[in-house]
Amino acid sequence: AQDFHNTYWQFAQVEVNPAFTGAFLGNLRVNAIGRNQGTGVANGSNIDMDMGRNSFDDLSIALDGSLPFGLKDTDWISLGLNISKSTAGAGGFQRNFAGLSAAYHLSMNKDQTSVFTLGVRYGSYNTSLANKVNFIDPFGLQGNGTSSDITGLNVEEASETGANDFMVGVMYTTPVGDNADLRIGISSDHLLNPRLSNGVLDTSTMIRTNPENLERRLNVFAQYYVSLTDRMVFNPTVLYMTTANGSELLVQSLFSYLFNAEKDIVLNFGIGVRPSSSMDIPLFLGADWKDWKFGLSYDTNVSGLTQANGTFGALELGVSRVISWDKKATVKPKYVCPRL
Repeated sequence: AQDFHNTYWQFAQVEVNPAFTGAFLGNLRVNAIGRNQGTGVANGSNIDMDMGRNSFDDLSIALDGSLPFGLKDTDWISLGLNISKSTAGAGGFQRNFAGLSAAYHLSMNKDQTSVFTLGVRYGSYNTSLANKVNFIDPFGLQGNGTSSDITGLNVEEASETGANDFMVGVMYTTPVGDNADLRIGISSDHLLNPRLSNGVLDTSTMIRTNPENLERRLNVFAQYYVSLTDRMVFNPTVLYMTTANGSELLVQSLFSYLFNAEKDIVLNFGIGVRPSSSMDIPLFLGADWKDWKFGLSYDTNVSGLTQANGTFGALELGVSRVISWDKKATVKPKYVCPRL
């Protein structure tokens, strides 16, 4: 639950699979996405000196670029930098990540339309608590005193932890007929099952209990792009993530419409579903303007969390910029293939 993941994950692709590093048309790319979740929870928008915010606030920034170097003239390698920060709950629980990613793109043909990519990411997590007092202890409400977990949070060394982590992934991109492209991939995060903390210190016995390891997470995705008309592209997408403790499925139906060919303006919109015990219906809006890409997603709660959140699930804002100093290739189709 504390892993970084987004609804509009197209603005944070490397968090899903490091093989996305350098998988774009251009030389350099900057991605950024912010997420706010749970503001609708009771008192979630209140801010005071004791309790702070109850919501979840995430920010991820990524920079990646490519070099024309490989075993063949049609191959290339890519490098990237990824920084993410999350602040959650009244205690200001913070989880940060900073890491590097690299990918090798192996072209399966001379036209570079079929590409197999291997990617890896390495970085460091660290966690901390901004506020270690005034927590509501369910054991205390039941008259059983203060739990060892809450007591341990007041110990400085027990509230600041970290771990180094690996993520590996593969991806395959290929045309499907004359009017469509397919991209599929699989990755494994927390590959070495690193220990995030040594557990909570019981001050009465000075013994640590419940050490926390980051469970391996498997990510699987499929993206299909097909031209419906000269101006309209349909992009159904499926993303599945699973760990030892839970799983999540996100289905997206996204559309891109060439609004103005002269000014290179494309409008993006769509709807999705996240089926689970707390089901969400995400809505997507966005626009492409030349080398800029903007996106907005809104998760609508329809079950489960509606009693606490109402219909507000999460709000995300994303922006991406591709910088090119090499001459772009002339694309013959009208608007058949998206710029992968």
